[in-house]
Amino acid sequence: MPSFYEGINAEAYCACSWIGAGTGYIDPLKEMQADVLGISNGLMTKEDAIATRSGGAFRKVARQRTRDLELDRKLHLPSHMAGNLL
Repeated sequence: MPSFYEGINAEAYCACSWIGAGTGYIDPLKEMQADVLGISNGLMTKEDAIATRSGGAFRKVARQRTRDLELDRKLHLPSHMAGNLL
């Protein structure tokens, strides 16, 4: 295993972030509306919202959403892009 101080290892190890279990929802509608407002007003990031609520990884969710939209287009299904937040 490479040394912590070797190359850029220290920077890489210290820059990572841990995503724990999500907090879940008490009032899903209000909490999702709050997330949308926070994202659209620059008070939080999409990554923060996804990690906080579900414990998920933004990049994984974004890749899946892209696949979903492509399949919807291919099958001529309606795609709902609520505010195009993702």
